[in-house]
Amino acid sequence: MTELKLYRSVLPRNNGKEEFFEYRDTMRPPGNVPYLVDNLWEWLRPEAYPCRRFSAYGSPSPDLARKSGKKEGVVFELEFLGELKIAQVKGYTDSKYHPESSKMAKDVIGLLNKATDSWWPNLKLERKFNAGQLWMPCLTKKEINELFENVPELRLIQTELRSIVRYWDDVELLDMEKLYLPDENGEIFFEAKGGYWLRPIS
Repeated sequence: MTELKLYRSVLPRNNGKEEFFEYRDTMRPPGNVPYLVDNLWEWLRPEAYPCRRFSAYGSPSPDLARKSGKKEGVVFELEFLGELKIAQVKGYTDSKYHPESSKMAKDVIGLLNKATDSWWPNLKLERKFNAGQLWMPCLTKKEINELFENVPELRLIQTELRSIVRYWDDVELLDMEKLYLPDENGEIFFEAKGGYWLRPIS
């Protein structure tokens, strides 16, 4: 178990001095995982867990934060204010390394092949369009559920798809009062409704 100190690398706006970041309530498309994967993870996200689209990201150590940030980035220690949802991906320094990130598209297409009794990628655009909306950025749970309800081939694969999306089994919601992390290297993501400080580290 690791003492709970968290770090984040950013491009400094204040010559390396402490900085305050406000919470942003606008969704941000993922840059590290495919849109399809992000949508399916959001579809099955437990309500108590932070939403990846609104989250900022951190690391359990300055070295990991430095490696995950940009070359010109500066590493700071995080200090949270107000309401906080924070979670850690166990076993992966970045969710892009999670197995579902690279294999989910193949799995979904395989299910669509069975549902349509065809090689789904070869179908004409009008046949692929409705199910293909799963690949659009930042679908909400409501929008995804509407697709499963209204698109016949998605309705056929919904139960099986739910069983193969296991990302949240590898994510643990953190209790800041326990002062420990379950993983020494795993990616951290958080929604800090009151904002957060970046404090310089020595």
